Amino acid sequence: MLDTCREVYNSCLHWRKHDYELLGTSLTNQDQQNALPIWKQSHPELCCVHSLVLQNVCRRVDLAYQAYFERLHDYKLCKEQGRLKVVNSVVEKCPGPPRSKGRGCYDSLTYTQSTTFRVGEKSIRFSKIGDIKAVIHRPIPGVMKTATIRARIRNRRHNFHHQEARMIVDRYGVITVEKLNVSNLSKAPAPKQDQETGNYLPNGHAAKAGLNKSILDAGWSSFRMLLKSKAESAGREFYEVDPAYTSQDCARCDYRPPPEERKTLSDRWHACPKCGYSVHRDKNSAVLIDKIGVGLHTVRQRPIEAPPFTAGE
Repeated sequence: MLDTCREVYNSCLHWRKHDYELLGTSLTNQDQQNALPIWKQSHPELCCVHSLVLQNVCRRVDLAYQAYFERLHDYKLCKEQGRLKVVNSVVEKCPGPPRSKGRGCYDSLTYTQSTTFRVGEKSIRFSKIGDIKAVIHRPIPGVMKTATIRARIRNRRHNFHHQEARMIVDRYGVITVEKLNVSNLSKAPAPKQDQETGNYLPNGHAAKAGLNKSILDAGWSSFRMLLKSKAESAGREFYEVDPAYTSQDCARCDYRPPPEERKTLSDRWHACPKCGYSVHRDKNSAVLIDKIGVGLHTVRQRPIEAPPFTAGE
């Protein structure tokens, strides 16, 4: 829905620029709102967004141009009076018109009528969206007429990634992580069909969908890329380790069991039959990955790095 609203915003912006440059006319907010039903006929994806939300998109374009004309008027007035700002010998430039919004820049939806949303005890129901969990911490007097949904979780996750990566980089000199393929981990399970009856069997799709949502919400790939960037900037050693057999090998004695004795996914405890090392499976993997990173693992060596480039080679 946000991406659809972004496309409508850019279309309204380009329409205004086109008519002004070629025809010398200036469209109004009402002109563009009246064109929305016609656009829906050729673009069915607009029907997935509430009409009032699309009308608010046109209103935002109108407000952007109003703010632009006000800035332009103030600039011309300051120029006539010789009051333009000068910073480092650079004179203040003329303000430019509103620009198109790139992907991810349009981050809110606004409902402008109380009939399009309803506040419950622990959630808010929006038309064309459904229920969204909310913390209703106080009674709301009167009748709400406008509601705006903003992408706050994304900003909080991005801020957490930055702070956590900086904390790790400042504390450790060698950092090792699993080189996970998140796209494979978040794939939907393949359908299972009974060959005799042709009916589809339960494959845990609902449970896997919840797990996939949790994986994508955590942002593992973006955190790993951010951690790698900060580590390289700070001069730290950063290694991405292949996770193969890290849950099977013993972190203490490097013993790898034969195929018939290896742990399944449901086995969450590591108990080495050779040295007796007993610990949670995930902790054993973490210790083993760290040993591989610092070059202490006898079965596998540290990841090979490219030799430094020298002139003339």
